Amino acid sequence: EEGGTVGMVGGDSEYGYHNTRTRAAHAQNDAIIHKTFEEYTRLREGIREAELAEQRRDKLGGSLTSTSSGAYGSGSSPLSLRDREYVSSSPPEARRVQTRTSSQGLSGLRSRSTYTTSDLKTTSSAYGNFPKTREVYSSLTSAARRSSSDRTKGTATSSASSQKELDKKACVGLSNLGNTCFMNSILQCLFGVKELGEFFSDDVETGQIVRNRENKVAKAFQELVRKVLGSDIGSVVSPSGFHEKVKMKDRKWGGMRQHDSQEFLQFLLNVLREQCNRIAEKKPKYKELDGKGSQEDQAHEALKYYKSWHDSVIDDIFGGLLESSITCDNCNHISYCFDPFLDLSVPVPGSGMNSSSVNLHDCLSKFTEKEKLEDIEGYKCEKCKKQSTACKKLTVYKMPRVVILHLKRFSGGGFSRFSRFSKNSARVSFQMELDFGRYCYSSSEPSRYRLFAISHHSGSLTGGHYYAEVENAYDGCWYNFNDSMVTNCRQPDTSSSTAYVLFYRRI
Repeated sequence: EEGGTVGMVGGDSEYGYHNTRTRAAHAQNDAIIHKTFEEYTRLREGIREAELAEQRRDKLGGSLTSTSSGAYGSGSSPLSLRDREYVSSSPPEARRVQTRTSSQGLSGLRSRSTYTTSDLKTTSSAYGNFPKTREVYSSLTSAARRSSSDRTKGTATSSASSQKELDKKACVGLSNLGNTCFMNSILQCLFGVKELGEFFSDDVETGQIVRNRENKVAKAFQELVRKVLGSDIGSVVSPSGFHEKVKMKDRKWGGMRQHDSQEFLQFLLNVLREQCNRIAEKKPKYKELDGKGSQEDQAHEALKYYKSWHDSVIDDIFGGLLESSITCDNCNHISYCFDPFLDLSVPVPGSGMNSSSVNLHDCLSKFTEKEKLEDIEGYKCEKCKKQSTACKKLTVYKMPRVVILHLKRFSGGGFSRFSRFSKNSARVSFQMELDFGRYCYSSSEPSRYRLFAISHHSGSLTGGHYYAEVENAYDGCWYNFNDSMVTNCRQPDTSSSTAYVLFYRRI
């Protein structure tokens, strides 16, 4: 089973450390688990090499059969690729994994105070009992945690409940299907939205989705969410079924081309909003809003009209309302326009690879600053009926529960086919806790948010890669998701040249 390394969860928040002695006990066990996992990973890589070597031998006409007896039983029936053994001339990279437990068995392991990698042994012969190796590793991990809990009676209850919850909502890697890192990065960020996971795990909430055969992407996303939330830590889930339904919806996401993660995010949110829409009856006819009444009346009318078209879990979580105001320089009349949004694309001041560091507030200020509209652009005031210069300004009228900020790092460039676009790699400093108050219409609107996920883009336009850093919604720890590789990490660096899409949750 493909997979990457994963950092074992630890820290004061999980175990509830009360003193130095307790902390040392947990640290000892975590170190042992890490050491065991490293051995487990090394053995797994050896098996992968053997599988590749076996495939090469198949192409060269080599004969592969099962042995007459051994770890997998007797007989000459063909075995699966993973469980086959070489009869002769085994390649040097092939390794056989043999497992042994203590004389007391796996139950005996649980009572031991220490666990070493000697519980997993290797020889240089052909490979074999890989599933048993994985079973022993899993038992060692569970045993170490149980032993740690037994030594710290004062925290046994909180540790057990925390571990139980973690076991149900583990962090897993996603297989790269061939340049699908853009998709994996966004999916991991969305898995960090607890409300989204709860919705797609609820059979009652998703009943309408399941009954409608046309909602193929939403169904596939539901299956993927449930698989991810139900998988053990360190495992890898393939999003191939979900990807197939995405390609059926829009062929642009197929093939081996690299895509933009923010474009995929917009596509996915819009499709899920459409397929999870609670408005089952016929939608109202399109109409132009009259733009009359006070600012609040116009905003209320726009929101009501939007809700008559879209009412879904996506709107509940990510839906906000953006206000665009235009002030006529001739008569000072202000006209308003309100647009719903699921994410905000904000500019990154400066350009080029060597741009100096900017702050996220600089990006938001640039997004909401007044823009001069010259008369050559054709603005005509609805009140004085004259064509004149005007000032345009954007303001967030209604903040969503989760704010998605897209840093506009990519822009159009020269006329050459290969320099059509460029990337702004300026370091952007951002805050773990961000106050959006100065960019909102109302001061009474809740405006404090906390960062919980980042989609990163490293490299250039010709050779880039996407990965994600996400705060797990269930254990509160940060993880780095790099396709199938998952590692436990500290809070992200708050000054980054690779941060591309930021996810903030209302506090």
